[in-house]
Amino acid sequence: MKIILLQNVRKIGQKGEIVEVNDGYAHNFLFPQGLAKTATNAIIAQKKATKQKDEIAKKQMSTTLIDFFKSLANQDIIIEKPANKKGVLFSAVHIEDIVAAVQSKSKTKIPSDIFQHDINFKTIGIVDVPYTIDDYKGTLKIEIKAK
Repeated sequence: MKIILLQNVRKIGQKGEIVEVNDGYAHNFLFPQGLAKTATNAIIAQKKATKQKDEIAKKQMSTTLIDFFKSLANQDIIIEKPANKKGVLFSAVHIEDIVAAVQSKSKTKIPSDIFQHDINFKTIGIVDVPYTIDDYKGTLKIEIKAK
C-alpha cells in the first residue's frame, strides 16, 4: 500500500515521502497514530509536480550563485579581525565569517554548505577558499586584515 508520511517514522522514511508499506502496518499502526495517510493518485501527481518545480528553482539558484561567484573574482573581499603584532588572529576566521563577508556583496542568500566545513584561518594574509556549487568548483580569494 502506498502512503504519504505525515511525520518522520524510523526505518520507514521522512515526513512528506511516499513509501510502500504492508496494509496491516498502515491500517493498524500508522493511520491510527496519525503518522501517515493513503497516497492517492492526485497526491502522487502533486508531489511529482512540486518536486519538478523545486528542481527547476534549485537549478536557477545554482546558476545565479555560480554567476555571482564568478563576478566576485574581480572584487576585494576583506575580513578584518583583531590580531597581535605577529599577524596571528585572536579569533580564527570560520565559515560564518566568510559567508557574512560574501553576503555583504550580494542580495542573494549564500548557503554555508557550499564551502568546506574545516575552514579555520588564524593568520592575516590572502587565502584561497574553495567552494562547490553542484558540479562547479572554484576558489574565492579573501584578504584577512588586522583590525
